[in-house]
Amino acid sequence: MNANPLEQLHDISELQSVHWWPLGIGWWLLLSVLVIAVAIVFVHLRRRKHKLKLLKSCIGTVQSANDIAHISIGLRVAIRAYSTNHEIILLSSGVQFITQLNQQLPAAQQLSEQSCSELGQALYQRSAPEHIEQYRNFALRWLQATGALKHV
Repeated sequence: MNANPLEQLHDISELQSVHWWPLGIGWWLLLSVLVIAVAIVFVHLRRRKHKLKLLKSCIGTVQSANDIAHISIGLRVAIRAYSTNHEIILLSSGVQFITQLNQQLPAAQQLSEQSCSELGQALYQRSAPEHIEQYRNFALRWLQATGALKHV
């Protein structure tokens, strides 16, 4: 009655494979972080595109304007969109407006006090073509040198 000990062994059964669904908590967390990151990038790119479009529109308005009022409108729209202290600047007018914008420019690009005074007074008068051109150049210089292009 010596039985063979190998006959007493049972076959080894394989484990069932693990299904991929439902996902574990780690995968859900990774998926949610990925969706949030994609949404943030999408919103950032959309805002950037909108600001670039606005900046191009402001530059176009300033370049094509034939009077100081239209140049001022283009400049004030850009100030509202890009400047960090736009409330203070937009409430000012005339010489104070030009002076505040001038102070934001690098020292090498700033206008003299006399030029600021002349431009500030020209904002509310029928202006000579040289004042219009000087104000246009000042507005374009401000758009290119200050936060407008840095925030885009």
